[in-house]
Amino acid sequence: MSRFLTVLKNSSEKRDLPKYFLFSVISVAFLFLGTSCSTVDCPSCKEQKRESSDHNNKPRWNVALNTKIIGQCTDTEIMSIETDLKPVFKPMGPKTKNGKIDWDGKSFGDYFKERPISKLEGKIVINTVCPNGSTSFYEIPASNVLEITEKSDPLQPPVPWVADEPCVCCCRDRNGLWFFDKLELRIMAGYRGKQDTVRYSQPNGEVVSYPPKFINFDRGGSNLVFGFEIAGLWNLSQSRTFQLGFLTGVWPVDGSIFVPVGAHGRINFNQKPDPWGSNCNAFFFYGDLGLALDFQTGAPIDFNRLFWGLGVGYDMAITCGLDFSVDVGFRQMKLPLPPIECCPDVTGSDRFFYRLSKMGVLRFGLTF
Repeated sequence: MSRFLTVLKNSSEKRDLPKYFLFSVISVAFLFLGTSCSTVDCPSCKEQKRESSDHNNKPRWNVALNTKIIGQCTDTEIMSIETDLKPVFKPMGPKTKNGKIDWDGKSFGDYFKERPISKLEGKIVINTVCPNGSTSFYEIPASNVLEITEKSDPLQPPVPWVADEPCVCCCRDRNGLWFFDKLELRIMAGYRGKQDTVRYSQPNGEVVSYPPKFINFDRGGSNLVFGFEIAGLWNLSQSRTFQLGFLTGVWPVDGSIFVPVGAHGRINFNQKPDPWGSNCNAFFFYGDLGLALDFQTGAPIDFNRLFWGLGVGYDMAITCGLDFSVDVGFRQMKLPLPPIECCPDVTGSDRFFYRLSKMGVLRFGLTF
């Protein structure tokens, strides 16, 4: 086989990823890790707007309590809280349906009217100003609230507080798309370092060299590998923490267009975020295992084409049913190069050889 093909190898060359590339990949992947959900229709309950011209921050609502608490302004026990902003009801663990809160099948108004404040399952959110000008924030269990009244007109008696439908901090609800419990669309970029130059012998005795390049799509290979991937998964547990499905896509690399076909799994975190919490984004781990098929080389379809990978990622909520996702990982793949074209006495699998690649992978795209 050596008289037909010469592969130049540098035994002293290390295949490790350059430190600068690994650092840049990690930096890009975790750029948004400090961000929290802030979709257009999901403002944080804590971010109520206080206009200085609105009643000059004078208290308009009074929240009477059943038992004493420690006041944040005075650090002493209090039985009531006065506020210039309308209190907000923050339910605990409501069910969602199609990305919307389901109030036991009722409208929010009917749900609220059927229960006194102390019987509501949740908390009353209060944002107020202390005498010294500082702000304080309370989340009082509804069971500890006796009543809430509003004094909008000094000539009229106080009126009972009527709750508006509460703001939703995070409406993230992942039910997948079509018949999948989760659907991933990804653009992939991998770095595998410098490849070996390959040389093919020709029928006339000449030798044609295919050197590697930084970006290249012929059999000489390249430092960077690009592709598009799609994965469909189904839940393995009721919590939707574990999911398993398939991975496929397109990899134009090493002189051929490969179609990966394999298993793809995920371990998800924060799958059911608190709708009134401060974070509706989520980490995940993933792994894949499969074969890289092609319709050009003619190489046998066997385990010589094996690829596998592991990685960690982060889903950032865009809407109630869509995430922008970034993940970084490691992938090993073994791909057949185009066959030897000379020398008819070389037949069968001897006409093919494979390139083993170990690379860092950065992927980004959408998750439904």
